[in-house]
Amino acid sequence: MNPGTESWIGVLGGGQLGRMFALEARRMGYKVLKWTGGDVSGAAYTADLVVEDPFDSSSALKRFIDRVDVATVEFENVPRGLLEQIEEHIPLLPGSRTVATCQHREREKTFLATNGISCARFEIVENIDQLKAALATLPGDAILKTAEFGYDGKGQRVIAQGTGQSELESIWAELGPRAVLEEKIALQAELSVIVARATDGQVVTYEAVENSHRNHILDLTIAPSRLPPDCLAEAQTVAIAVA
Repeated sequence: MNPGTESWIGVLGGGQLGRMFALEARRMGYKVLKWTGGDVSGAAYTADLVVEDPFDSSSALKRFIDRVDVATVEFENVPRGLLEQIEEHIPLLPGSRTVATCQHREREKTFLATNGISCARFEIVENIDQLKAALATLPGDAILKTAEFGYDGKGQRVIAQGTGQSELESIWAELGPRAVLEEKIALQAELSVIVARATDGQVVTYEAVENSHRNHILDLTIAPSRLPPDCLAEAQTVAIAVA
């Protein structure tokens, strides 16, 4: 793709990340089409074209793949089936397998553990009995998280050691029927690393930044991070390994 030659980038999602993406892409000379899936937040209207239809619209899918040269996502909860259909016709970066892993906590945790990337201890639970058994294996408090559609602190509950049967049943009724029970760990800080990878495999990262949350939602990002250089370097190494 060459900017300035009517190259179109398709973005799935209508949120704030897509808004910032479109502003920069248009400054570089690209055209941007946003398919919002029905989102009416208004953030999508930095794009050249906006499709508001739901993600299960076959006519919207045809308009999308006919118009754009390459596609990406600006949030992870795009239906996997749609992603697979799109990448049959045009390049989708990141691909459906990557997005499907990131949108599902069970797949995400299993991926990290399988590939030797450190993460909090966890158990997959499918019923209240498995939940109680899993809680008994953890040394302290835990966090129960839905497998799908959790963000900004939604879809999760802290479970303290000694929580009674009736409260456990209430929590399970809210978050089941399949969830991830995760060890609750004390965090010194949260770091984010943006990784960029070319189709030939070349990888670069931005410097790690430090995040602060308010009510489970990102409130402040500090760049550069205040953590020691060796810690920041390790964060970049881990991010590249995940990618």
